[in-house]
Amino acid sequence: MQHRALIRFTALVDPTKGFLLAVPEIADIVPPSVINAQASGNKVADDVAEQLDRRLAAWIAEASPPLGVDQADDEAFDPDSIEEVRRRALRAIRVRRGQPAFRAALLQTYAGRCAITGCAVPDVLEAAHIVPYQGLLTNHVTNGLLLRADLHTLFDCGLIAVRLDTRRVVTSPSLEGSSLCEAGWQGAAPSE
Repeated sequence: MQHRALIRFTALVDPTKGFLLAVPEIADIVPPSVINAQASGNKVADDVAEQLDRRLAAWIAEASPPLGVDQADDEAFDPDSIEEVRRRALRAIRVRRGQPAFRAALLQTYAGRCAITGCAVPDVLEAAHIVPYQGLLTNHVTNGLLLRADLHTLFDCGLIAVRLDTRRVVTSPSLEGSSLCEAGWQGAAPSE
């Protein structure tokens, strides 16, 4: 599963000259086994993470004042720009669909139908990578599913998956009882 977020850097720290929070500032909450670990990605307890978040929030508030209106990413509302915003949104939808050739191959392979619901509305069908995109070699029909846009999002978030042995959709327990969890989803078989 991959998560992405837009990030704006307001300050960079050179770790050879200093840290956001120096070791003495966190030694009272972070266990020495984590501080002295010789690897990255070490897990810390939730309560420690919350305390670190609070201390970092205080540092961020001091180090970087809030953005001014002239620095914000969002443009001011202008009724005359609505059509341009619509064009940009449609371009973003096309970009999300991935490589046009990959999508075209999946449309043909799945006979223009969502692999899970059978939906045949081309405008809402997206090319999903089973193994996340890692270059052109991953744009192969055997590494793709044609999915309705909402299901593509659920798939990429790891909230739904397809069992290889039964080709049935399995859902995360977090979806139980939601309108996103449809009992008895039947996948549309790819055309031969």
